[in-house]
Amino acid sequence: MQRMKVSEIPYERADAEKVCGVIDKAVEKINAAKSVDDVLEARELVNDALRDFYTESSLANARFTLNTKDEFYSAEKDYYDEKMPVVQVSYLKYADAILRSKFLDELKTKINPVIIKQFELQKKAVSDAIVPEMQKDNALVTEYSKFVSECTYNFRGKDITLGELRKFAQDSDRATRKEAYVALGKTLEKHSDFLDDVFDRMVKNRDLMAKKMGYKNYVELGYYNMGRLCYDEKMVSDFDRLIENRHYPWKLLDILPKILLAGENAGTLTEQGARLLDPTGDLASGIPLCPPEGDAGTGMVATNSVAPLTGNVSAGTSIFLMAVLNKPLSAVYTEIDMVATPTGAPVAMVHCNTCTSDLDAWVRLFSEVLKNAGADLPKPALYDMLYDFALQGDADCGGSVGCNYYSGEPVTDTAEGRPLFVRMPDANFTLANFMRNQIFSALATLRLGMDILFQKENITLNRLLGHG
Repeated sequence: MQRMKVSEIPYERADAEKVCGVIDKAVEKINAAKSVDDVLEARELVNDALRDFYTESSLANARFTLNTKDEFYSAEKDYYDEKMPVVQVSYLKYADAILRSKFLDELKTKINPVIIKQFELQKKAVSDAIVPEMQKDNALVTEYSKFVSECTYNFRGKDITLGELRKFAQDSDRATRKEAYVALGKTLEKHSDFLDDVFDRMVKNRDLMAKKMGYKNYVELGYYNMGRLCYDEKMVSDFDRLIENRHYPWKLLDILPKILLAGENAGTLTEQGARLLDPTGDLASGIPLCPPEGDAGTGMVATNSVAPLTGNVSAGTSIFLMAVLNKPLSAVYTEIDMVATPTGAPVAMVHCNTCTSDLDAWVRLFSEVLKNAGADLPKPALYDMLYDFALQGDADCGGSVGCNYYSGEPVTDTAEGRPLFVRMPDANFTLANFMRNQIFSALATLRLGMDILFQKENITLNRLLGHG
């Protein structure tokens, strides 16, 4: 595989007017479409044009960032600062044509539904009425970025660049990180007049943008501009209000990561990342990345539990329930986490730290007894036998009680793990009741969260699937 450095990638300025012309033709094609295939063909035209435009603009920005004093790429950055809003407004026409298409319902089955949500968000964030303000905002951001990049920061007796300082700001040692941020703060404080001026101009410009769009202020427009389909605006606002008296130098959205949804571009593998994964050098940088997906997202997708009022239970060493909601919960519950499907739909999650760990420990003990007795029963067969016994147990497990906590359990506010099996002297202590107890205790804590959803919130799932 041929490897290429960023500096070796050929660059050619993208023609914004040409891109807008392609989009205009695509809009005409969508409006005159006789089938969903016509719409999809128009979409490909737009995607191809935008792919080239954003590739060249990203390359120009990368080279400008590497050297903000480079006159050529500084001029290219100014060009894209001016033309980007023009292309965005043109793209808005395309988004509107898609949303008005008589084939929209059919289109939703052909493309990622996140894309439709992004079109709806675009209409709230962009307007041809604010193109001059969008261009000015881009220029102000560039002015600020250029300033902080060209500044030098005195760190441990040496004047270093912002890029060099960032390495120390991300150091594993807390004291080093603090030292780096102190150095950053001292330098910025020296230039407070300039920074205050940029900030003042930016606030006034963004406030004007918002008012032109019909918003009270920039808060709502800013939320849409960040393209967030994941954080609940009211929850974020409530959080900021509750900590207002703490006088933190940030708002919640300043520190929350940007959530990328399924199908979105998550960037590319860097040279540093490639070397970390493959020190031999065979793995090339530049490989496209997708948004990471954890166990919760994997379980939802694997069981096709992503539609409203579907759910899945994943059982293993830990256990969790995911229920896709069709309405917000009426209250906040410490037993329930709010997450989202890969496409951004709200999900109530009940997560318990322990599920089968204690049960597995008892099965290992039984296996040890059998081996010492000269019996060789495969582990799967032993599990099957014990589970069959559990089906024969009493409804109340013979009067026994189990606690399977191998670790602390936030759902029940338990700080540390304490596996327990308790029975009265006259309990019906049989293997069937013991195994029934083990299975019940593996699920008992999850049931507490499920009771909140199904009884307090009156949620009725159409389908609930279990998996390992």
